[in-house]
Amino acid sequence: MTGADGSPIPAPHGRIESVEIMRGLAALAVTWFHLTGGHESVIRMSGYYGWLGVEVFFVISGFVIPLSIARGFGTFRLADVPDYLIRRLVRLEPPYLVSVLMVVVLWELSALAPGFAGGDPTWSIGQIIAHVAYAIPLTAYDWLQPVYWTLAYEFVFYIAVGLLFGAIAAAPLVWIATATITVLAALGPLPPLSLLFIMGIAVFRRLQYGDPLALTAASVAAAGLMMAYEGHGLKAAVGAAAAALILTTIRLSAPRLIARPLLWLGAMSYSLYLVHVPIGGRVVNLGRRFVPDTAAGELALSLTALAVSLAAATLFYHVVEKPAIRASHRVRERKKARAAVT
Repeated sequence: MTGADGSPIPAPHGRIESVEIMRGLAALAVTWFHLTGGHESVIRMSGYYGWLGVEVFFVISGFVIPLSIARGFGTFRLADVPDYLIRRLVRLEPPYLVSVLMVVVLWELSALAPGFAGGDPTWSIGQIIAHVAYAIPLTAYDWLQPVYWTLAYEFVFYIAVGLLFGAIAAAPLVWIATATITVLAALGPLPPLSLLFIMGIAVFRRLQYGDPLALTAASVAAAGLMMAYEGHGLKAAVGAAAAALILTTIRLSAPRLIARPLLWLGAMSYSLYLVHVPIGGRVVNLGRRFVPDTAAGELALSLTALAVSLAAATLFYHVVEKPAIRASHRVRERKKARAAVT
């Protein structure tokens, strides 16, 4: 399969190597941020800006999700939106829900341990139900762990891109829609972070439909300037850099020795994102009882927590996430089989 300029682009359901590596490094950055955030030393500074990996995730989603629709459905109509959303839910919801259960169970078990320093478990059935629908912002409840709020952003984007894909794929309409969303984000009805998805969509349009580079750059710049106007200049700069990296590295391949571990990290980035706080965070909290309060001790503790998080994420990926991926593929294949019959 080729892009608008005739050069090869990865297959519809294959991994795009550079994007997969970016996703893995972004997950690693967020993980290191959380595992070093409790330190008051140079170790904390090493992960101080790791939270910006979230901004990279949003740009990647803005690129990857419409790309998967364009290449997975062919002609995408509003009638295809339910099928598209079912695939997304089958792919992402089981790991998310298992992680929610894991957070609750570990909270309860931790409270039983001698010397537990945290608060008593305060979760409720209503809070769990609100998590299922990513509806916590609409309630008085708090997220059960700090990474879940980003999944709510992603979920809303999945719905929006499915409903608006006709406009995204049509050159005149996409720029009207982009301008409208940018203005709404600047005026307040939409959160400024939604403009990071716009950056990814601009890259998608460039690579899939051959939009002029100047138009793509203008779209990314306009979104970034509006974010900066709203006080999110650093996030805008990281988002623009992520968009530029996707554009410039989409057809590049890293040496196998380097690419293999990074692609492994990218493949299980969602699992790592879900488990690093409840698993790695507990390693840090427990380890503080035994590790000396020095920079070397803090580094050793954070590295241990990272290793445990990676091991837990690998297990989670194979036991929970990979079956969900296979189930999503089965949904797609059944849809194709029904279409072939009719």
